[in-house]
Amino acid sequence: KEEKWSEIEEYLAEMESDMDGVPFDDFSFMKEELCEKKEEEYSFDTHRKLLKDYTKKVEQGKQLLLEEKAVQERYSTFLQDLDQYQDERNKAERELLQYENQLHEIRQELIEQIYKWNQQNEELHPEAEVLQEMARQIENYQSDSDYWAIRNLSKKAYDQKNEALSAEKTQRSWQLSELKKEYDAISTELRQWQNQKEPEPERDAAVLENRKRLDERNIPYLPFYKMVDFDQKLGKEKVARLEEALLHMGILDALIIAPQYREQVLQSEEGCCDRYLFTDAEYVRNNLMDWLDIDNPDHDMFLYQNVSGVLSAITSGRSDQASTWIDEDGNYKIGVLEGTV
Repeated sequence: KEEKWSEIEEYLAEMESDMDGVPFDDFSFMKEELCEKKEEEYSFDTHRKLLKDYTKKVEQGKQLLLEEKAVQERYSTFLQDLDQYQDERNKAERELLQYENQLHEIRQELIEQIYKWNQQNEELHPEAEVLQEMARQIENYQSDSDYWAIRNLSKKAYDQKNEALSAEKTQRSWQLSELKKEYDAISTELRQWQNQKEPEPERDAAVLENRKRLDERNIPYLPFYKMVDFDQKLGKEKVARLEEALLHMGILDALIIAPQYREQVLQSEEGCCDRYLFTDAEYVRNNLMDWLDIDNPDHDMFLYQNVSGVLSAITSGRSDQASTWIDEDGNYKIGVLEGTV
């Protein structure tokens, strides 16, 4: 029996060691009571029930600890997610601030462009109040703002200017149409004049026969009137007098001929007569080059020299020393013959 109790005491000591730190005070009471009543039969029912209850509480506590651990793990995960979300939020706020600054710059640039456009525009100029309202709405522009509401602020000025330009366009189109009609009429008249043959002085049969003779012999000649134009500064009245005087003098329809053909053209033939101006005539200081221009559209130097040689031999203006002269009033002299028109 002593051995039995010795074994029991070992178990009790082992149990007490295992119970160290466990808040189960009933074990001490049970040990004390059991040791005091070694000879008596001891009932463990109460202690079994207490142990069972305690074990149940321990299991419940264990479960709560497991749940707490899971909650702690979820809490840690939530904290990590929160940190991530906070970083993303901070990033989004920085981007938002950046976009807001960029939007502000774009607004300012747009306002500046509108005022610059208004200064440079030659046609459309909205009133100052309209520009100010456009600037205000651009400053307050949001994603839900109506862009067309801003653009239509200038519609009134645009419609007014467009109406004015349309009216001006209609007026100018009518003017252009009238000018075109006038141009077509003048062009038609010009073509008619161009298609007309240049009027020629009246010639008798002997002159016509002589010029036919020159053509057959291939003797080149230039009718005086075809080679010159009167200087416009003379005026119509003086031009008319000079032209009539040259006609009476026989110069207007005379033929300009190079001197090497002198002998051939001066050979008398029956039924032929004409007047000639040879290009080797003596030069005089004041001459018809002052009043007449040489008609030389092809800039033929040889032709110019021949015609200018003739013009340079006839004195322009009355002269006591010159044998041949003509003045602006139509008076003229050829040798001993003088005349007027």
